[in-house]
Amino acid sequence: MCQVVRARGELDVTSVPAFSRALRGAIREGEGRLHIVLDLREVSFADGSILRPLEEARAECQGSGGWLRVVYAGYALALLFAAGGLSDRYPRYATVRDAARQNAPAVVAR
Repeated sequence: MCQVVRARGELDVTSVPAFSRALRGAIREGEGRLHIVLDLREVSFADGSILRPLEEARAECQGSGGWLRVVYAGYALALLFAAGGLSDRYPRYATVRDAARQNAPAVVAR
C-alpha cells in the first residue's frame, strides 16, 4: 500500500515541524515495506530546512525495504534538490500515480 503525504504553501523553518510530523505520521501508519509518495505540487516555496526530515523519512522507507518518491512541479524544488546534491535521490514525478507506479520520472530542464 502506498501512503500519500501532501504539502502546500511555504515550507520553511516555521512550517517544517508540521511537515516533519506529517512524514512521521505516514511512517507510523505504514506496515511492512513503507511506500510514501510526497506530493509537493502545491508548495510555493521551500528552503533547505525540509531536507533533513525528507532524508530521515527516506531512510526509514528504505530501511523497511520500501521507498519514498517526490512529486513536484516547476524548477524551485529541482534547484533545491540540486543544491543539496540530492537530484538523483529525488527525481521529479509529474503525478502521484506516476510516482506510485514508478513510471519514468519527468525530465527537468537544466
